[in-house]
Amino acid sequence: MVQKKTETEFKKSLAGLVYILKKCFLGMVICGVIIGGIVGVISKTFITPKYSAMSALYIVSASDSVLKLADLEVGSSLTSDYIYLITSRPFITEMKEQLDLGPEYTYRKLTDMITVANPNDTHAIEITVVSEDEKLAADMCNALAEVSVTRLADIMESSHPKITEYAAVRGNMISPNSTLNAFVSFILGMLIYFIIVYMKSVSDDTVKSTEDIETLLELSVLGMVNVAPRKKSQKPAKKTGKLD
Repeated sequence: MVQKKTETEFKKSLAGLVYILKKCFLGMVICGVIIGGIVGVISKTFITPKYSAMSALYIVSASDSVLKLADLEVGSSLTSDYIYLITSRPFITEMKEQLDLGPEYTYRKLTDMITVANPNDTHAIEITVVSEDEKLAADMCNALAEVSVTRLADIMESSHPKITEYAAVRGNMISPNSTLNAFVSFILGMLIYFIIVYMKSVSDDTVKSTEDIETLLELSVLGMVNVAPRKKSQKPAKKTGKLD
């Protein structure tokens, strides 16, 4: 009973963790490679990729081509209003009509695809669209930017924003990241295998080798006695012949 308690305490200690880790490291690597490989193949083969495209607007008032401090302040204060308007229903609806999108592209679906942001300390607005169709993402960015240039100036009664960057098809795939998914799965596979082996080892109090005796009990092995193979019991020979 004392022996079993000592073994269990050792396995739960830091040295016990290192000991178990050494014994099962190869199995951990194999398990990680299998799980990581499967997840990587699934990510690359069965998950539909998504692409992003971005166009940019620059918002500022100008007079006689000379930029003034007051113009910068006005542009900064209007940026939040512009972001709100760009994602409003009239802007999205007009963009949808220009591209002749089908009824499956509802307002909610389109707004989920579109992100409008203002980079810090700038008077720029970035319109980003994420879609499974790379060309559609670029077309939506450019159409929404062109709609915004016209409608924002009319609504806010200010100078027209300038399109500083048009979206283009550049192969900018944002998901899935097959390499990252495979790597994370590899680490998780190793961890899962180690946890299974560790839990099984902690619940097992038996000693299976001389290495276990020296490591778990801190005792030196003086000698080993081999177990002799059992001899097969001989069956009594059958009697033949007749009795006199």
